[in-house]
Amino acid sequence: MEAEEGLDLSLSLRQYSPPRVQPVFACGYCPAKFRSPQALGGHQKAHKLQRDLHRRAMALSSAAAGLLG
Repeated sequence: MEAEEGLDLSLSLRQYSPPRVQPVFACGYCPAKFRSPQALGGHQKAHKLQRDLHRRAMALSSAAAGLLG
């Protein structure tokens, strides 16, 4: 029985290398995802105002709880 033309039945000893999985870096403040930690860091700087406002709100609520408690 002859192999069909164009059909390669030879075996090779090439080393298998699985596809590289890109790490994903997720923002802790919104659903954004990035492929590098540098990109995530730059993006998170945009959330600085949100972090500052959150800290202030927490400080005010702690102070109010102290006055009421």
